Amino acid sequence: MKKIITAITAGLAVTMLMSACSNRGGSTESGTTNETGYDSTSQTQAPDPVRENGYSITYYWGPPYENFTEDEVIRMKDAGFDIVPILTFPWEPEKIEKAVALLEKHGLNAAVKDGIVESIYSRDELPTQEEVDQCVRKLVERYGKYGNVKEWVLCDEPNALKFKVLSMFVDAIHRIDPERKAYINLLPTYATPDQLKTATYEEYLDTFCSIVKPDYISYDNYDFLGGDTTSSQRGEFFLNLEYAAAAGKKYGLETRVIVQLVQHIAYSNVSESEIAWQANASLLYGMKSLSYFTYWQPDNVNYTPTSMITIDGVATKHYTDVQNENKITRVLGSALYDTESEKVYRIGDSRLRGVDDYPENGKLGALTGENALVGFYKNGWFMVMNSEPTKTEAPSSLVMSGNAAGYEWLNPESAEWEPLSGCSYVKEADGKLTFTLPAGRAMLVRAK
Repeated sequence: MKKIITAITAGLAVTMLMSACSNRGGSTESGTTNETGYDSTSQTQAPDPVRENGYSITYYWGPPYENFTEDEVIRMKDAGFDIVPILTFPWEPEKIEKAVALLEKHGLNAAVKDGIVESIYSRDELPTQEEVDQCVRKLVERYGKYGNVKEWVLCDEPNALKFKVLSMFVDAIHRIDPERKAYINLLPTYATPDQLKTATYEEYLDTFCSIVKPDYISYDNYDFLGGDTTSSQRGEFFLNLEYAAAAGKKYGLETRVIVQLVQHIAYSNVSESEIAWQANASLLYGMKSLSYFTYWQPDNVNYTPTSMITIDGVATKHYTDVQNENKITRVLGSALYDTESEKVYRIGDSRLRGVDDYPENGKLGALTGENALVGFYKNGWFMVMNSEPTKTEAPSSLVMSGNAAGYEWLNPESAEWEPLSGCSYVKEADGKLTFTLPAGRAMLVRAK
């Protein structure tokens, strides 16, 4: 990821998706917007309880310490995040502790990285297990009293030569502080064998899981290339999802992906539909967590002010985009948390590398359409998704036999299962159901 790392219109596509399929109404009053572009009325709201488990939404790369204020923490929470990483700056322990306490005050969890970890991890020679154990004990001594510390951050994008030392850290955490997890973020499929230090990506994942014995699989994958808008895709986002899902099933591990947000280097400034496409694709594969890169704009010439918050602390359009998307993702992700993905298929879209075509004798009978995906879960539910991320005018449809009376869909606005017949994205005629969704969007469906 190499984490040294335009503004302003409303999220209409999200609003359309959450309202087009429901007769529910309602209104909210807007509060006062301060100079950061943030609605300050939420500061009067009582914090929610800290999430002890369940579906999680986070980010990579946050504000520097001088900007890690109470207002900023509230803004993070209002964006829909539940765990905040403190890992991108060499903060002193007392600053980390203050940040953790502030997060705890507002019902947010923390993932903490202390410099003592890097001092051991970055060595050329392998440390002793006792040195690693002492490091973990020091972490617990400094921050263990805070119940909202859920993860110890170890590293980003390690190659396979680092798996042995990582296994020592994970083993120490499991023995000394078993209630917390180890955070390790892996390389994507487009890393070279020289970067991976394995011959293939599959070998890289398998070696990581077998040697390190991690708490979960996390990786980053940025698919959209261009400038102010996307001009092309790598075409490996779904391939990476397939590889991670296979490794997760083999080793019984949950999965997380860090998705693209900020325009940097060759990566484009993603649109609302491209944000939705990444989030919904992760749900298709049953991921239990989602992360965005980045929340705060890095102080680096390669990064444009297209993070959620600019380097000057001003909320961008992407703040609203992600905030709106998180409302949908939270509902769907939480609903799917206690089940697992079985299989994802493509219908009428050969671009999706790694994804199998839907079979003629599939679970839903014969399916026809274009630019569509369908994902099945162990509890019998299925998700329909528009596989086109960028071209909002591109046709997308999925046609199946059946009648709407036999199905329900999970409405993200009400967080309730509602009759499929009430959704305007689904049409019924001649014994067939036709699903037509906006670019990047998805629906969770179940039989009654």
